[in-house]
Amino acid sequence: MLEIKLDKFALLLIVAFTTMPWFFHIGPFSLLMLISMALSVLFLVIKYPHFSKNEIPLYFLLALMILTALIHSETFRFTTIAYSFWFVLTLILYMRIIHSKSLDVYQFLSVTHKLVYAYAIVLIVQQISVIAGIPVFNQCWVFSEFSFKLNSLSHEPSYIGGTLWLLMYAHVKLWRQLNNCANNKQDFFANKWLWLSYAYVSVTCFSSLSIFAFGLMLVFLFKDNKKVLIPCVLGLALLFPFLLSLSLNILSLDRLIKFIPAIFTGDTDYIRSVDLSAAARFNPIIFYVKDFNFFDSSSWFGHGIDYSKNTMIVRLLGTSDYMEQGNATGGLFPAFFYDFGLLTGLCFLYCLKKYSIKRGGAYVFFVWIFFFLPIGFNTYMTWMFFMLMYGVDFFEKQLQYEKN
Repeated sequence: MLEIKLDKFALLLIVAFTTMPWFFHIGPFSLLMLISMALSVLFLVIKYPHFSKNEIPLYFLLALMILTALIHSETFRFTTIAYSFWFVLTLILYMRIIHSKSLDVYQFLSVTHKLVYAYAIVLIVQQISVIAGIPVFNQCWVFSEFSFKLNSLSHEPSYIGGTLWLLMYAHVKLWRQLNNCANNKQDFFANKWLWLSYAYVSVTCFSSLSIFAFGLMLVFLFKDNKKVLIPCVLGLALLFPFLLSLSLNILSLDRLIKFIPAIFTGDTDYIRSVDLSAAARFNPIIFYVKDFNFFDSSSWFGHGIDYSKNTMIVRLLGTSDYMEQGNATGGLFPAFFYDFGLLTGLCFLYCLKKYSIKRGGAYVFFVWIFFFLPIGFNTYMTWMFFMLMYGVDFFEKQLQYEKN
């Protein structure tokens, strides 16, 4: 009976890590995700208590995190480490279910397709609600500058681009192999509603990152067709400054023109004077590079939990007022590297390469840098990337083996 349920549970994990039901949450955390993670630990002990060499890097990552936390015992917080353990152990269970072949490629593709449709349906419901002036279903919060900037099923609008890119990347890599599809035209006509849903959400959620992610998907689709690829690349290059200004909340062309060259000066005070909101994204990286010292143990083993959260605000503003702390830590890099050190950070990057970025190469790594690097370690987006990319790689290899 448990064997039958495990494939369904793997599908539940995919749904839990690709959606944010704001009607079913505690603070910033989805209750669906928390419940599924707790069950993952239980299933891991009951069904898969064995040890696998394939998982050693993940255990090593957890060991380094514990070591760093104990070295800086004054900042140790059990809940942070426990939450990290939950994420990693959930990934391990998911990997074991995949390898046990309880979940097949058809189920995997089916849930990715349904999630794209779900994002489109919820977004349309939200848009109708805004027009009708009624409460908006699953809205994260109201954006004062534009009421049609909506989050659909994601935590916030900026998360939509990376999420849908992953779901559609899985479709392209696996559906085309299953159906011996050799060209985009055949795929587009066979899955027209899927592609229309993807395009609609990407454009009308009014997130600059979603538009850029859609453009990157077009680059991937037409990489072998130079007649289409070149215009796509040129279009992205021309749109990039505009999309960058929106994502960094730089709302005037004059400020954007001043900000771009300011980055290359490396002067954090000057960057802050040009645009404070954008400086919150770039200055932490400059701080990290300047702070790194080969002869300082803190550079290798970190400064302790929440070091970046508690110090970056003060370094950026000179005060802890007026800005949410999480907005100024720099996301996974440099926050995770500041807190847990370069050794733990490099171990994480090795895990990323081993379990997620295997065949995608530089293109997938660029996508990860642009959409997932700015997000923290203990967030569902980071582990969604691991799960979906691991599934894509496994099933892609399986299909190739069956054909041969």
